[in-house]
Amino acid sequence: MSSSMLNNLPEDVLMDIFARLPVKSLLQFKCVCKSWCNLIKDPIFITKHVNKSALGNNGYLAVTRQGSTFGGNCSISLISYETFHEVIRITIPSKEYGKAPFTIVGSCNGILCLNVTEIGDTNFLFNPATSEFKELPKPNYPIHELKEDTISDFIGLGFGYEPESNDYKLVRISYSKRLENQFYSGVDVYSLSTNSWRRKNRLVLGTVLVNSFSKAFINGALHWRGVTLKRGDVRCRIISFDVGSEVTRYIKLPYKIDLAKEEWWPFVRNGSLAMVIRSKTHEEHHYIFNIWKMNEYGVKKSWTKQLTVGPLFVLKLVECGMNEELLFATHSTMYLYDLQRIKPPHDDILEADIIGNNFVPWVEVVNHIESLVTIEGTKVYAKRVRKNSWFGKYFIFFQLLFGLVVMVAYVVILPKLIHFFYPTNVSE
Repeated sequence: MSSSMLNNLPEDVLMDIFARLPVKSLLQFKCVCKSWCNLIKDPIFITKHVNKSALGNNGYLAVTRQGSTFGGNCSISLISYETFHEVIRITIPSKEYGKAPFTIVGSCNGILCLNVTEIGDTNFLFNPATSEFKELPKPNYPIHELKEDTISDFIGLGFGYEPESNDYKLVRISYSKRLENQFYSGVDVYSLSTNSWRRKNRLVLGTVLVNSFSKAFINGALHWRGVTLKRGDVRCRIISFDVGSEVTRYIKLPYKIDLAKEEWWPFVRNGSLAMVIRSKTHEEHHYIFNIWKMNEYGVKKSWTKQLTVGPLFVLKLVECGMNEELLFATHSTMYLYDLQRIKPPHDDILEADIIGNNFVPWVEVVNHIESLVTIEGTKVYAKRVRKNSWFGKYFIFFQLLFGLVVMVAYVVILPKLIHFFYPTNVSE
């Protein structure tokens, strides 16, 4: 098929074909001709491409690795949804902080938000697919009145996207003070559109627990595990922050659950808000994990216990796969636990697959897709090593082949079908 035939395709058809292709191919196609370049840079196309990628099963799990394993710098591993094998490893391109133990705050539309400090004031945005990197300004607001060595116990960070304003926001919620037997926290919001921080005028009730990142971005809101006080008693709550309205709300936990001595945290499972409760067993370093799901968002009565996993020799549940996979971690090793393969009572971690080790301590994992979304950052050189795998070698080939088939069908087959069913009468 000649390039002129491709150029004659309607823009909406070409856009639909391109939306199915990986970012690497699209970046190369920008050099083919001016019209393709303009199409690929069009914000409407970029949004369409993000939506296609989010609906597909060709995304990744992103996790940071120790610097000593990859040329001295900390790196990001992208693990395929299809195989759960590492397919790409990318160095974090920061001269000043590259060797620091980066952790991933969150991922939205192909943009990773990274953090290197316990008090949440040194953050970066990074699009690994386009190699755009942006160091964010530091907030000019004091954290709270506590001493420096206790600050990290009461900081929450979350990264989210607000579609109406097409803006990306980083939210920091931090303990401020205790007044009249109640905890209060300050909320700071960074906006990518203004590249600046601002502090919400009012303090909010409660505080987050133990330096946590929001791994539950759902219904347009970030969620952290938190506590409030009521008549002097500590009450566990999920603290939510709506990225659009910037309103803080509180979600009550299931009835009759005592979390005073348990570890717990909210996350997303199968498109719903969920929570996992980790309980100790009589055997040292073995834990039981109870997973609950909120069937109707915000309704306390809709909490339903889904399953119990364990006892397992792991520390925490770090993420869920696209199907029935659960990802657990020790300090720096991650395991894949496939519920479809491992039958009840789900207590044999020996059947789990080791995804890898040497991750940054206290592994943080996020779901990630590749995108063309720009962060108005600096183009940097990010060393990329593509791991050898059947999926990695042939995935792009099949996507390109699919696009070619669609174009051939449109240009060659469709006109013939139209002519067959609607023949043109030629008058003499």
